[in-house]
Amino acid sequence: MFEPWWKYTTGTCTLCYLAQNLTNAEVRVYGFSNEGYEDTWLNYIATDAKHYGDVAKEERPVMLNAITKLHSLKITEESLKEIPKVIVIPIKANSEGAPKKNRKLLIPCLEKVTKLQYPIYVVGDDYDLLHEAKNKFKNKIQVIALPNINPYDDVTKTLRNWQVETGFSGDVALVQCTSPYLKEEWINQCFDGLKFASLTATAVPLDFKPTAIFREENGVFIPNSQALPPASVARQLLPNTVRITGAVECFHTDALIFDSLYQVGIMQPIIVDNAVDIDTEEQLNNIK
Repeated sequence: MFEPWWKYTTGTCTLCYLAQNLTNAEVRVYGFSNEGYEDTWLNYIATDAKHYGDVAKEERPVMLNAITKLHSLKITEESLKEIPKVIVIPIKANSEGAPKKNRKLLIPCLEKVTKLQYPIYVVGDDYDLLHEAKNKFKNKIQVIALPNINPYDDVTKTLRNWQVETGFSGDVALVQCTSPYLKEEWINQCFDGLKFASLTATAVPLDFKPTAIFREENGVFIPNSQALPPASVARQLLPNTVRITGAVECFHTDALIFDSLYQVGIMQPIIVDNAVDIDTEEQLNNIK
């Protein structure tokens, strides 16, 4: 990708690549960006980048030419008015809590979400269920079959594999079919919330003190969050706290560079009226 600039510093490679390929943009480069920064540039070559010293004299004018070209760019066309949006429903063949939950819950979930106007992907390693869903909903959904998914894999890994298969870039609504009382409007509300945060998720307020949660560590129980006051502090003095329900999370595909999509940034909760997420046989059998 960086031919013929591979021998230069990574910064210059990037600048040259952008100068050759970028259009419809405004760019400002800071750092070694003009003739007045020669001393800084030479110090950089003499220290952190001394292994590039043998090409430094050749590299400097190439860098400056790339910067000049980037600074000359203008925005000449309007950007896309709306970021592409899709719904992704992951399913696993093996679930430790309730092994057959996806087989019972996927079709009712699809009956709801196919009422919306977004493209829908069902992705996973339960090939029989993928085939069944595709036959039932035909052109309304796309299915992506993946290699075997470990029961304990983070769903971010599944989504990353889905993105590799599809090449999609844009906003994603991760919809879990294990939330049987999902409402279509929750998806729209989560998409809308991305105007204010990098991540949105359906949530419910906690009906107990968050300081009441203790975790086991080395055989003893300690406060789950060191950021919260002691458990004896009055509830009225504690911060507002919510619990995500797992029904819907929305984010841009940029979040998939992280080990967990929740590492992308701040989360905007979308308060909903039902927090049921099926994870046990008992819960599965109690669905009304």
